Amino acid sequence: MNHNKIYHSTLLISLLTILPATASKPPQIPTATAANTTAAPSNSLLTAAQSLNQRGAELLAAGKADRALSNWQQAHKLYTQAKDSKGMIGTKINQAQALQSLGFYRQALLNLQEVNTTLQQQPDSELKMQGLLGLGNSLRALRMLEQKTTTDSQGINLGAKETLTQSLKIATTRQDRAAIDRINLSLGNTLNLIGGKEQSQAAIDTYEKIALDAAPLIRVQAQINLYRIQSQPELKTAPNTLTFLTDTRKVLDPIAPSRSTVYAYINLAETIKKNQEGSKIDREILMPAARLLTTAIEQARTIKDSRSEAQAIGSLGSLYALTGQKLEARNLTQKALVIAENLPAPDLAYRLHWQLGKILTANNPQEKNLETATSAYRQAINHLKLLRNDLNAIDADLQFSFRDSVEPVYREYVNLLLRDGKQISEENLATARDLIESLQVAELENFLRQGCLDTYTVQLDKIDRSAVVIYPIILPDRVATIASIPGKPLRYYSQKISSATVEETVSQLQTKIQDSKIVDLNFTAKQEQAFKQQSKQIYDLLIAPLAGDLAAAKTKTLVFVLDGAFRTIPMSVLYDGNKYLVENYNLALTPGLQLVPPQNSTERMRSQVLLGGISESRQGFSALPGVKPELESISRLVPHQKLLNEQFNSNLVATNLVASNAPIVHFATHGQFSSKAEDTYILTWNNRLNLDQFSNLLKDRGTRSGNAIELLVLSACQTATGDNRATLGLAGVAIKARAKSTIASLWSVSDEATQDLMVNLYQNLANKNLGKGESLRQAQQALLRNPKYRSPYYWAPFVLVGNWQ
Repeated sequence: MNHNKIYHSTLLISLLTILPATASKPPQIPTATAANTTAAPSNSLLTAAQSLNQRGAELLAAGKADRALSNWQQAHKLYTQAKDSKGMIGTKINQAQALQSLGFYRQALLNLQEVNTTLQQQPDSELKMQGLLGLGNSLRALRMLEQKTTTDSQGINLGAKETLTQSLKIATTRQDRAAIDRINLSLGNTLNLIGGKEQSQAAIDTYEKIALDAAPLIRVQAQINLYRIQSQPELKTAPNTLTFLTDTRKVLDPIAPSRSTVYAYINLAETIKKNQEGSKIDREILMPAARLLTTAIEQARTIKDSRSEAQAIGSLGSLYALTGQKLEARNLTQKALVIAENLPAPDLAYRLHWQLGKILTANNPQEKNLETATSAYRQAINHLKLLRNDLNAIDADLQFSFRDSVEPVYREYVNLLLRDGKQISEENLATARDLIESLQVAELENFLRQGCLDTYTVQLDKIDRSAVVIYPIILPDRVATIASIPGKPLRYYSQKISSATVEETVSQLQTKIQDSKIVDLNFTAKQEQAFKQQSKQIYDLLIAPLAGDLAAAKTKTLVFVLDGAFRTIPMSVLYDGNKYLVENYNLALTPGLQLVPPQNSTERMRSQVLLGGISESRQGFSALPGVKPELESISRLVPHQKLLNEQFNSNLVATNLVASNAPIVHFATHGQFSSKAEDTYILTWNNRLNLDQFSNLLKDRGTRSGNAIELLVLSACQTATGDNRATLGLAGVAIKARAKSTIASLWSVSDEATQDLMVNLYQNLANKNLGKGESLRQAQQALLRNPKYRSPYYWAPFVLVGNWQ
């Protein structure tokens, strides 16, 4: 066995020595040139435009997407001056290709949206077909897979599936076989991403059809994608890997080198490598994958495509890392980085820096390697910031997802900064805290499909000197917690515990909360004791090491920037052995201080409260009989305007939100918070308001000074069952509503308990000396003191997100 290991290792190393020098074969012209227009030599503008257009295609083929984009932008100006509509459309399509190559899919989409508006007004043609194909590919990359009944926040009412189907219809009418195959491939990729049994089978059928008689390159791409699906654990119908590799190479190898063939080799190798991750390494399979990547490097150099060369070399580096050949992996990754850093390719550069950081931190590294790794992670984060608008839009064919390809970069960097056995500096603590805040912002931007959220430069001392912000971070082998105390250095402590144990402990606490609700509303002593024991375990993890500091600082408010599983439980239930946390502190949640808007000095109760809700059964949802008495009880306490049942429709809600300028908005209706934006909604009489629709209703709020919603109360909504990231939806609603603070429930509570809590809340808010956090705390304590509601099920679900003052 040892001899075999040495043999395979040596053979892998030898592959490095056969990479060829740069060849001089001219680049291939990509399909972008199909958007060119017929020459008109008599018109100097058109002649110059066509020359720029052609040159752009050549530059894109050579991997110089930034220069191609510049050429096409100049060509578009000339076509515009010449009033040549076909040329204008063609160069817009070409610009979108360059933007996609650079990783800027949102900008590409906006270009293609403009093209689509023009195309829909034209008769079917080859240009229209290509424009719709380009648009469909961009929509797929942005995960806008199916057309929605309403527009998103950018006014784009499009879906990849429908757009590609329209393109396919034109290609079929024209009997353009090559175009039909290209479009079907894109359609198969889209169906695969949509998922579900029916769509996945449709994707399989599409790939199988293409693999039978399409052009060689399209056939290879379909075979690779089909193999990916068939390799999934629920199917396991993929052919033998070595047989698949042999058969695929027979088709791929004779094809003339181009960027498409290079990426086909890379994708084939990455697919094989991915199947090996997390399992026993089989070098008999990985060696052919390495040969695929050396071929990709050869071809990239032949066509002088620097980006794909860097991609292929980086992939080969990751393959060496998988086999434990750390030095070779590092050298290859650094070689790829030298190329990538000279390109405008932040999406590629961040992945390579991340890969280098992972290689340097693997297997008990030396301190000097850890310093280099820290620099690599820092560079990866810097490149991610450049991609802020496009984090959720990197090429779907590379199996991109935020949780797999962005979140780990932040977490691994934090783990490195806070590594055990090292005296952690104040600088490292501050950097780790800022990273967690940035991760929360990036995650919300990804969730909302919205780049560059409004953030604030906030110092806790300036917000509230009696508040402490706690950042618990779940790492593989421990929970690391950073605490920000006004006027003090950052406090750090960690508890040894596996992330799996943390998740199990939190899950058990969730179960006990649900078990504590029984029909007669009694909460037995045995149930209560079991719950408190489970709750104290989490208290000991997060709060106990800080208890002395909190007492010394005379802390009144704890603000949590929660991570992972901790988001699924209310912090109010943590038990110190004597009292629940809510009995000692005001509590608030926030994705980070960067997203806590400054306090409005306006007296909250001086203006009306806008009350709205649905008590009757509607749109398949059950009746909420407690809503009517809840709103009536609140209306006796505060100036108000009320919209109940039929009046609580989207039109009247929108009108009254703007007209009333109410600083407090209270909705008692069905709703759900989810980790998927499309599954987060609030029910009105006539429809479900998803995040984008809700934002549209509120678009006139917050645009004028002093007109933002101070407090949004959602008293009957809940988080999606079994969704560990559902509070993303809650935070997303708050951001879309432009609300400075939001109070909502994590699960559905009895009508009677909700009514009692809300009456107490508004009585407390009417006292100008009480802030929102204190008002909610006192309302929850009132329920806790009531024997009928002492179960956490009744008083704990309501949480405050945002500004607590």
